[in-house]
Amino acid sequence: MKRKPDVIELQRFIKQHYKSKKDFRKALGISQSHLYGIFNGRVELGNKVLERLNRECDKFSFNIEHLLKPEPMYIGKMKVDEILITRGKELIVSITSKNVIEKTGYKVELLPYEKVR
Repeated sequence: MKRKPDVIELQRFIKQHYKSKKDFRKALGISQSHLYGIFNGRVELGNKVLERLNRECDKFSFNIEHLLKPEPMYIGKMKVDEILITRGKELIVSITSKNVIEKTGYKVELLPYEKVR
């Protein structure tokens, strides 16, 4: 399954652990145009690149999930990246498949999916 990178976090990771983007690109075995496409949001990471990126992350004891956008959630047949609850321009709650961020004084309850018996 393809995943979208969190470009900002990926750039931080590269800056922290590699001499250059070129060194990172070589470690992943991808072309310069492929890396450019990733940074521009045109290219998602396929299984091979994800496996190689995971190996690189393991070298630095880094969790690959920090470099990836959350997996989409499904509501009905709609693919959703994030649920925002607002009042006017005020953000009350943000929900992704990674986390729930709520404003002080508000509480979000997550109900686990239960198997039908």
